[in-house]
Amino acid sequence: MIPAAGPSPYLLSGLLSCGRCGANYQGRTTNSTKHRKDGSKIKTLYYTCGSYIMRGKATCEKFVLRKDPLEKMILEVIQERLQLLLEGDGERLLRQYIDEEIGAQGADPRRDMVEVRARIEEIDRKAAALLEGMSHETRGFVDSKLRDFAAEKKRLQRRLEELQAAPYKPIDPDAVLRDGLASLSDLPRLLDSGNLEERKGFIRAFIDGVTIVPDKLRLDLRVRTFPVFGAANSSVGLVAGARYEPVQKNLEPAERFLAGTRELWRVACPLRGTSRAARPWPREDRVLFETIAGCGGW
Repeated sequence: MIPAAGPSPYLLSGLLSCGRCGANYQGRTTNSTKHRKDGSKIKTLYYTCGSYIMRGKATCEKFVLRKDPLEKMILEVIQERLQLLLEGDGERLLRQYIDEEIGAQGADPRRDMVEVRARIEEIDRKAAALLEGMSHETRGFVDSKLRDFAAEKKRLQRRLEELQAAPYKPIDPDAVLRDGLASLSDLPRLLDSGNLEERKGFIRAFIDGVTIVPDKLRLDLRVRTFPVFGAANSSVGLVAGARYEPVQKNLEPAERFLAGTRELWRVACPLRGTSRAARPWPREDRVLFETIAGCGGW
């Protein structure tokens, strides 16, 4: 069961962007002049384009989405993904990503370093043996061999410095798998009973970003194929953190999501862009709008 989103703060802050202008969507609250029976003010919580809030219609058009149904839709997408991962897909994916990451890193430079050091030690031993057994008759031969050894040792030392400077972070497959599956098994707790900050972290473990496309009443989501909870540079984050797949969700039915009466009217009226004064209102259009917008008598 998906728990109801808390009234504040907004769980999707920083994740939503506008498909029209690219600005971030912001959480907003409006207070109605009406009151509940207990005397408290009626509040409307919603998300809208930050560029429109700051600079108005010169930069973007108004588009208002109700907070609770939008957050619930995102949580439903996450819960579907989490269920698949917990049923066995998670371990399979993580093992696959670990193998791919190890393959992409190439040879471990530490193995080459061991071989280079061993050859340098061998050169030193052979050079010492030549010097110890050198005689007047073999001096020319020994000098030639020592020059060859010195040149090879110099090349090997340069190679050793290169290997030591090479960026390489070894992967412990067992540790990555253990940490990934442990964090995965803890995610249902964060969804069901986590505090607000834990729930925000839970969402970000799965969702990298959401683009709102107002003209198509659609969300374009970047969903991680495997969740990364906590630091992106953790062992699990380095292996699986940059893998995403696109997911599209339609904002249907529109009346569930849209908060502004103007936006509702545009959706409800097939002849949008035509003012009420300039054209007759067929009864079916008027009834549809009044049903969606909840403002009979328009």
